[in-house]
Amino acid sequence: WQRLPNRPDFRPQDRELGLTIAGHLSNVIRADQAIQQIRSDQTRAAIINRVTEGIRKSLKSADQIVATLVESIHDYFDLELCVCALFDVQSDSFGKSKETGLNQSFSPENEVPALEGKEESPRNLGEYLFEACKEELKQGQILFLSKKEIEEKLKDHEEAAITDSMKSATLVPLYYAGNFKAALCMISAEQVRPLSEKDEHFVLDLADRVAVVISHAELFHQVEIESITDPMTGLFNRRHFETQLSKEIDRYQRFGHPFSFIIIDLDYLKKINDNLGHQFGDEAIKHIGKVLKKSVRDVDTVGRFGGEEFVVLLPETDLQWARMVADRICTSIREKNVEGVGTVTASLGV
Repeated sequence: WQRLPNRPDFRPQDRELGLTIAGHLSNVIRADQAIQQIRSDQTRAAIINRVTEGIRKSLKSADQIVATLVESIHDYFDLELCVCALFDVQSDSFGKSKETGLNQSFSPENEVPALEGKEESPRNLGEYLFEACKEELKQGQILFLSKKEIEEKLKDHEEAAITDSMKSATLVPLYYAGNFKAALCMISAEQVRPLSEKDEHFVLDLADRVAVVISHAELFHQVEIESITDPMTGLFNRRHFETQLSKEIDRYQRFGHPFSFIIIDLDYLKKINDNLGHQFGDEAIKHIGKVLKKSVRDVDTVGRFGGEEFVVLLPETDLQWARMVADRICTSIREKNVEGVGTVTASLGV
């Protein structure tokens, strides 16, 4: 209008018309913003419901709920990569992560249980960032890293895959009852500033819910292990051994697969207890347990049957090989002295 050669005067009615049009446009914009807000709130509610439903099905295992969290956060924020990894307090390190994005899919074939040990595999960018920011995450800090800060954090890891499209990373710790349980990494190709207060509250809400499941799953796993473990030696207890023995008997009857088992009886335990004290008898029992653990394969089941009696179940093993294992166990028991006791021996039956 201002460039017109014969610019007409702006009349009062023209001004009123302009204000009317501006008012209508303002109303349309506000209405659209309200609709977008409602849709965003509905999407948040749907994701929270999805995670909550997953929690009901995952009280004994954190694996599936962690995968659900990663997928939901990835889809909602349209992330390039989303990663979540559990934290092991005893080893002070992160375990195998769950991830989605960068052509990673969650099919049953490529899932790895989050609570199980870490397997050798190429690490994703989230795992590198978890290690680089471990101390801050343990202190409960939410971190926003620009691409420049990401590169600075990972300058000693040239193998870390930092793509050209990445703009930022947001790291969120998962806490339950004051204990650091896991960490969430959100890598974005669009986000150039920290999450809004509403989005941060949304992510923390989900993180708190998942942290509860992780804590319960760890507790369940611990109780499950304790229920089948002898507390003194760390070997399996009699109940677990009998369960495994029943399985091997069934496999033999159905498929003819051979198995053997060895019974080990610590010699003169009563004499050790009476003459030296029960604490030395306990040391002799622990010695037998350590020898048995080192003398068998991972697929074998080693258990304390009761008192001074131990058992070893050897799947896919015939009598000849079982005798060789028994000889190796006998030799190992005699070779190392028990402090305060000396040489101990055991009687074995195959």
